[in-house]
Amino acid sequence: MATRDIQQETSKATSLLVPCGTNGHKPQQRLQSRQANLVRAFKRCTLLKLFQGDQDAFAAYLGACDPSLNGKYLRWLMNRLAKQTPNRLFDLDFTDEGESARKTLLTFQVKTQYLPIEQRDILSYLSLKEVDQVVAENEDRFNHISYALLDSLNTLDVIEQTRVMEHDGYSVHQPRTIEEAALMLTNDVWLDGRKKGFYGQLKSLGTVYIFLSDFGPMIGVLPRGTEERGVVYDSTGEQSMFEDALMLHDLSYEDAPEIIELLCKIDPALPFDEEMEEIESFLAALNQFPLVLMEDRELTDEQIEELLAHPQLSDAARNVIEEIVG
Repeated sequence: MATRDIQQETSKATSLLVPCGTNGHKPQQRLQSRQANLVRAFKRCTLLKLFQGDQDAFAAYLGACDPSLNGKYLRWLMNRLAKQTPNRLFDLDFTDEGESARKTLLTFQVKTQYLPIEQRDILSYLSLKEVDQVVAENEDRFNHISYALLDSLNTLDVIEQTRVMEHDGYSVHQPRTIEEAALMLTNDVWLDGRKKGFYGQLKSLGTVYIFLSDFGPMIGVLPRGTEERGVVYDSTGEQSMFEDALMLHDLSYEDAPEIIELLCKIDPALPFDEEMEEIESFLAALNQFPLVLMEDRELTDEQIEELLAHPQLSDAARNVIEEIVG
């Protein structure tokens, strides 16, 4: 969990509850309006049995949901909560101390400048899910690191939330943002779109993965289309090889078939260089990039026979094998 400014959240919560004196009517009216909105939202959540606690606790919870310094998103949260019906509940999770809402709204806040103008007003959204969807739909615009978002991320949380495979201390992750990729790579320079746009280039190739191991972090891309070869880089942006990391881990096909197949798809030369025995490793590599056989990569007669008889061998890979065999 990211470290919070407790004083800031307490101040936001207090501003909802205590109408302090002020010079002029408009600030006082705004404060009274916010207080009324809080009461309506609290009563609605209590009536629907969504929140257990008093109004002070409710205000503090909403303050924790809002990542802004001045309570920018509180009005929206309270309005959405006050308009709930039993058949149309607002998707706020009251069990996680506001973390999921805070993360969604923080991402929206720092990425708003990259959204189309008509999608920049939080008041136009009906749910947190809708906010997430709009941000996801505009993901290609977000190839710039937001250091506000990067600073708010907790490394252990990101590693846990993005992990898709793991064995023997070797883990595979799918970053959801450039900030998560930079955090796990421990490098926020060469990925940044404000430099050479390298992260955007990687994403244009296919699915980006981060690989964490005793060797150190690596980033690889699985191409979207077949007959294309992936790329692998270390944390400095230099081209790298999976073999360097596998030397430090007991990663066999028997124990981690999904990881091995993914590595072979990204780097089709891997099963040849590692001399893997399982035919599935070669199958994954050749189905992804059959032209690897044109790079002086050799198959044994037994492997050729087994591959040609395999029902999952692609037509492209079969054609290349048959051309080599003659």
